[in-house]
Amino acid sequence: MSTLNTPFDPNWLVDLTTSVPLEVYIPDNDFRDKVIRRKSTVDNAKRLREEYGIVIFNSQMHDHFSNFYLLDNPLADISGNGLYYTSVEHAYQASKTSDYDIRRSMSTHGNIKDKPAHAKMIGGKVQRWCNDEEWKTVQFEIMFQYLLQKYLNNPMLRDFLISTNPYKLIHLVHWKDSTWGLSTSLGYGCDALGVLTTIVRKIIQ
Repeated sequence: MSTLNTPFDPNWLVDLTTSVPLEVYIPDNDFRDKVIRRKSTVDNAKRLREEYGIVIFNSQMHDHFSNFYLLDNPLADISGNGLYYTSVEHAYQASKTSDYDIRRSMSTHGNIKDKPAHAKMIGGKVQRWCNDEEWKTVQFEIMFQYLLQKYLNNPMLRDFLISTNPYKLIHLVHWKDSTWGLSTSLGYGCDALGVLTTIVRKIIQ
């Protein structure tokens, strides 16, 4: 049985840092354009599953997989400082700083516990505890641990995630984020959130 002690595998870094064009997953130009423009969302989701073996998630589709999703069972800070967070976004942004007071402000004790977007804004301004080069790797380790907690500790979400097997999970975003998502603005992306969520699915099955 998988546990929260499951380690991050450095071999995953290849998939987490390899950028792939959207057209590789959706080669049909007209249909790809429809997906990008978010037209006929329900019909698109069905065709993506049946024809391309894909489940797309973002704030509009399957938002349970979004890091902004507020959890019934909060996430314990992986540093062991006793703090808990209501979403993966809160936890991940708090992990960028070693300042306990800032972390606490994003935790269940803070007044933004139901505002993941606010946590993201704060996290974007803090001074990180490590240098940029180290963060390129450690960010994935941190995200993996919080995603694993999310699905192991929240049975409904765990069952929902398992139900998507064997489809490929893609975090399709409409802004210029080629690290965590596959960006429609750029036409490509590493989709690290999709990759890690798929890895977690395999671990918890």
